[in-house]
Amino acid sequence: PEYRLPKDVLRKEAEFVLSLGVEARFNSPLTENFGLSELKKMGFDAVYISIGAQQSRNLKIEGIELDGAYNAIDYLLNINQGYKIDLGKKTVVIGGGLVALDSARTALREVLATLSDSEEAKLAIDISAEAGMMLTAIDVARTALRRGTLKVDVASLESFEDMQAAQTTQGKEEFEESVNQGSNFHPSRGPKRIIGENGKVKAVEFLKVKRVFDEKGRFNPELEPGTEEIIEADSVILAIGQSPDLSFIKPEDGVDVTPQGTINVNPKTLATTREGVFAGGDAAFGARILIEGVANGKLAAQSIDNYLNRKTNNEKRCSVSIKVLSPQEYQKPKEYEIRERKTPPKISLERRTGINEVELFFEEDEARVQAQRCLVCHINTIYDSELCIICGACVDHCPENCLKLVPYSEIEFDQKEINTHKNENNEEQSSAMIKDEIVCIRCGLCATVCPTGAMTMERFSFKEM
Repeated sequence: PEYRLPKDVLRKEAEFVLSLGVEARFNSPLTENFGLSELKKMGFDAVYISIGAQQSRNLKIEGIELDGAYNAIDYLLNINQGYKIDLGKKTVVIGGGLVALDSARTALREVLATLSDSEEAKLAIDISAEAGMMLTAIDVARTALRRGTLKVDVASLESFEDMQAAQTTQGKEEFEESVNQGSNFHPSRGPKRIIGENGKVKAVEFLKVKRVFDEKGRFNPELEPGTEEIIEADSVILAIGQSPDLSFIKPEDGVDVTPQGTINVNPKTLATTREGVFAGGDAAFGARILIEGVANGKLAAQSIDNYLNRKTNNEKRCSVSIKVLSPQEYQKPKEYEIRERKTPPKISLERRTGINEVELFFEEDEARVQAQRCLVCHINTIYDSELCIICGACVDHCPENCLKLVPYSEIEFDQKEINTHKNENNEEQSSAMIKDEIVCIRCGLCATVCPTGAMTMERFSFKEM
């Protein structure tokens, strides 16, 4: 939806690419009659398949064919293109990923936008009379959401903790936004059937989920009989996963497809099993986020350049330089480690309708404060055991207690490392320096207090070749 990725941003990015001399051919889909062989015949020496995963997975349950049952990808695509879809007043979204949250939030906005157009004048009069005052259309919509007159329910197989959308910071923020906007969540629920009346969706029947994965870790949901729960609905949106449409690939193309329905590629080069054909993004790895698709595009460009120029080494794509920083050069902003993480401001709930962007931007001062929280991952603490005199100054001064000197006997090594160490050192007199990289805040105090230079802060720089 546009609130996640604004159209004007996409348009500018596309215009920049086209300005480099790229020729775009629109309305030219790959089909069974126009596929990879035809592209080769047209003179293209290399092909990169990045068609995304625009095919929703379907449920094999009763009622899936009813009017009012939609798959999430088609629903979001139609809304993004400006088409109106009548979801009614009660919508059930099935799924626990970001697409499910997108569907729920978009459905809420569309319902609110519908009411803003005064299509529910009677509801406005009733609620206004109840409140004893005249309310705006948006106020009416919000009140209707609270009363349950308008309703969006999200049901997922997973528990709250295990929901796919809850595994990342972004996903947790999306979840909170969905709750704030009025979505109702039903975790650990699996759909049994969609109930219809006169050919239209009337409700969805769910069962409690006993487990999602079997003993071997395979996706194999088990539902509990006798735990039926019915949620009323005018429409159902299925967001249970997506896959690429690879119907254009024929056996004679020589492009292998994985059991998961994605294109089999070499992850280091993105080359497929057919020479000169590459693939990436959702088509090769399943549904991913935008930045991973961009990274795949860069890798594919390098691989295709190597292929066309008959270069065999695809690994050496960048050079690395290392610089040791003195304590005077490496200074962190004051109190950087205790500054609270803040998210950019957003348009208030009362003003959100349609699919327009809601996340605004920081003012410059706040943006600088947030930027100063960065732990500069390209600068790391490097320990040289040859220079260490085991004085313990670094351990004593570490504010996060992420450094520790321990006896060699407390360290677990594999047998080969143990034998090597025994041959080179006196085990009884040996110690080891342990560092917890997760806890380290890269303050640089260890390097500042080290009397021998055994601890240093070093900057790693990468340059594409």
